[in-house]
Amino acid sequence: YRYAKITNTPILVKNYYIFTTKDKLICLNRFNGKIEWTYKFDQSNRRRKKGLKIFEQTKSFSNLIVPDNRSIIVIKDNKLIKLSLKGGKRIWDLKVAGKYIYSPIFKSFALLVSNSKNLLSTISYKDGNIIWLNRINEPIVTQPVIIGDKILTINKSGELIYYDYYTGKEKGKAKLKNTPNSLISILRDKIIFVDTKGRINCYRY
Repeated sequence: YRYAKITNTPILVKNYYIFTTKDKLICLNRFNGKIEWTYKFDQSNRRRKKGLKIFEQTKSFSNLIVPDNRSIIVIKDNKLIKLSLKGGKRIWDLKVAGKYIYSPIFKSFALLVSNSKNLLSTISYKDGNIIWLNRINEPIVTQPVIIGDKILTINKSGELIYYDYYTGKEKGKAKLKNTPNSLISILRDKIIFVDTKGRINCYRY
């Protein structure tokens, strides 16, 4: 199948291949390659839901997340959009301040999101409403990690900070000897990462 420039790696969900172009999300039948449906992105600056203050447009960033086999989350121009997998109907969308740096993480009922404006928040997967919002002091330098009811982040100063997943409140912090330069990996009760000097670090949390 040939189309305009594809902006992400196509993903396979049930019997469909899903991918984005500059202005559309496209769903193809995996067996015959026919288009099942398309969703055209709104290019305006209109806000559909009440949420965070909208800042100026930043460079387009898109990504696809599939929390279940009934719906899909697409990130486009700093907007989270939830679509039904069958028919591509928009369920909700929410545009927030800043640029998404890391992909949202799905857990049970919510999406954990962080962005370039130092905002950390969870958003209801059902209706797109903000559950809690925390403006942190320094930029996050690695993808946040969820362990049980805790969110682990590492900031620019090399501090490992714990937040409560359900309230967003800070629960504790620890100063790391070396600053990570990679995603955090979790192995049982240990945190493993590669630092800025290329060394593997392992901490017990």
